Amino acid sequence: MSSVLRKQAQERLSIPSSVIKHIQDQRR
Repeated sequence: MSSVLRKQAQERLSIPSSVIKHIQDQRR
């Protein structure tokens, strides 16, 4: 059960990180 919640948390964190990467790429 905890493993499922952990997986969901990682997916949620991966979204903002990808957005930040996209913004940094645009700033270049």
